Amino acid sequence: MDVDLRDQVKQSYADTFLKTEYPGATADDVTFTRYLGTYNGSFVAVLNDKSHWLFEEFFILLEVDGLNFSYSNGYPIRVWNDGVFYDLGGAYGAGLLTRGNLETIYNLYRNISE
Repeated sequence: MDVDLRDQVKQSYADTFLKTEYPGATADDVTFTRYLGTYNGSFVAVLNDKSHWLFEEFFILLEVDGLNFSYSNGYPIRVWNDGVFYDLGGAYGAGLLTRGNLETIYNLYRNISE
């Protein structure tokens, strides 16, 4: 994982998701639960933060082009590209990720050996 890119993503997450509710939030409040790779400049990971650590227990169903990326509430896969966050389906629909990228992410996410 490129350290400079990682730091950009963490700061962008703090600015996008935290600062409206927690004005003092910084990149240090952001953690990576799971890094899933960088594809054509799109950084893909499950990110969390110290401010939102309590989640209701329920499952979010998510299928993208026939692949099941369902997850427990609070742990979505986020795609960051050039300062903007997308969900996985949105990034795929916008052409930021290819079908091959999706398959690689799926295998990493589900811990499937290729």
